[in-house]
Amino acid sequence: MSWRRWLLGAGGVGSMVLLATAVAAPAARADLVVPGTRQLAKSEARLELGKYADYCEHAHVVAPGDTLDAIARAAYGDAARVADLLAANPGVVAEALKVKSALLLPPKSAEPADGAEPLAWQVWWGYGHAALDQLRRLRPGEPFGPFNRPITLVALPTRRAADFEKLRSDDPKRRLDGTWEASVPWLACSGVVSVLRAVPNDSPVHSARTTVALERIGSPTAGEPTHRLAVVRQTFDRDGQPLATGAAEARGGPGDRRTWLLLPALLGAMAVAWRALQLRRLSGSSAHTA
Repeated sequence: MSWRRWLLGAGGVGSMVLLATAVAAPAARADLVVPGTRQLAKSEARLELGKYADYCEHAHVVAPGDTLDAIARAAYGDAARVADLLAANPGVVAEALKVKSALLLPPKSAEPADGAEPLAWQVWWGYGHAALDQLRRLRPGEPFGPFNRPITLVALPTRRAADFEKLRSDDPKRRLDGTWEASVPWLACSGVVSVLRAVPNDSPVHSARTTVALERIGSPTAGEPTHRLAVVRQTFDRDGQPLATGAAEARGGPGDRRTWLLLPALLGAMAVAWRALQLRRLSGSSAHTA
């Protein structure tokens, strides 16, 4: 019986490895697509704050040759704002900027104290119907993703940051599922956003861009949100020319790829279960014969 137990154990371990590989594969192998589809050459998402941008924090990813003086001039039009950059990024050495590191850029302008409409905003994001304690800050200029799963974004006035932190601390596992967000009038939610990554083989789409923009709602009803996060999707051909809306039908998304990859793992698990049943029957027959 020892060899049978060994076979059963090896089959179980193999099945678990296959299952773990299938579950993790969408994040590790974004190039895997469903038959009949292809991966886009480029698919990006970006955040646009429009008229609110000058009053919000930004991020800058250090590129080769960057200096704090040059960054300050580009962001603020004033090299004297280097002092603000150093204050916002403790530990950064002006003469030794690390390429690909992210610098926090303070707002270009201060929000008017007597303004009726909030101009300074914070944006947070997470995967799918993310729980509040899973959200991460997002600033314009900061890359976010990878988009192997749908994402959700929320925006709130900076003046409401303490209220948002209380929401998160009171119920950290509350999910952004669309059932309660509208009851918080200062919270703008995008809903679940799927970023286009794969298209049918015969699609003219070569690249795609998903833009999430903060907008004010024209005439909000009392007690309802005053702003929203609007989602705009654009697709482009090989020459970079925009295509008409609906030119691409998303197929073979991450969920589909995961289903295809889970198939061999499920078949392996079924084979192990069948083998275990056979061994049990053999064991029962041997005991009965004895």
